Amino acid sequence: MNKRLLWMTRVAVLAALGFGLKFFSFPVIPVADWLKLDFGELPALLAALAMGPMAGITVSLITNGLDFLFQATFGGVGQLANFLMGIALCVPAGLIYQRHRTFKRALMGLLVSCLAMVGVAVLANLYLLVPAAGFSAAISKMSFWGMSGMRGYILMAIVPFNLLKGVVLSVLMLLLYKRVAFLLHGKK
Repeated sequence: MNKRLLWMTRVAVLAALGFGLKFFSFPVIPVADWLKLDFGELPALLAALAMGPMAGITVSLITNGLDFLFQATFGGVGQLANFLMGIALCVPAGLIYQRHRTFKRALMGLLVSCLAMVGVAVLANLYLLVPAAGFSAAISKMSFWGMSGMRGYILMAIVPFNLLKGVVLSVLMLLLYKRVAFLLHGKK
């Protein structure tokens, strides 16, 4: 089979799986219940480690694009946020793991990815996502466990949420990767 066709098929299957997993979501930060933990980026992370960062980005793009078509949140800002965090999660992990495919490198890549995801989340929420969703005025009046405004939102909701999501997806990745990677590499 043609390598490009095989790559596209694997990406499509992982994107469809990611889209299905997005329906299993739940809020984890009570004061910001719109921040929902879902497992839709797990197939993108799997693609990034098995097939490279571009595969992870593509899976995330398709998954979030489908999600936008079926259930756009805040005019698509939710899907944009998830896509940006997906890139931050997939690219470092994929790049670091691709150089030397060892458990240590996978762990290092996932750790860097979690930190990158938090950093991108902070910057994206400050300068893009909150203003685009029209939440700036509302958030400035809210209190997040004793901290108010954007600073409280970032420190008490965005940072813990993205750190938790990154860690949960990373742990699941470590538990699943060796069990399913052979399907993406085409060998047993």
